[in-house]
Amino acid sequence: MSIPKKNNEKRPLGLPALEDKIVQRGIARILEAIYEVDKTIMTNLVNHVNEADIKGFFDNVSHSWLIKFLQVRINGPSFCF
Repeated sequence: MSIPKKNNEKRPLGLPALEDKIVQRGIARILEAIYEVDKTIMTNLVNHVNEADIKGFFDNVSHSWLIKFLQVRINGPSFCF
């Protein structure tokens, strides 16, 4: 299966297996618990909210930097890098 792109190109579509979906959801819950604990926007007066379009972010992010960033907050053998 593929997804059409600009200039009549196509990008392959990978459908994750059930096991992959379970692991992805588990990792998402771990990361949410670590990084989304800040409830400032819900409890304090907020003057501005910035919205950003991150289209293509993961195509351009430095994966080695991202791993180092995660290792600062996550220290455990269950979360292998």
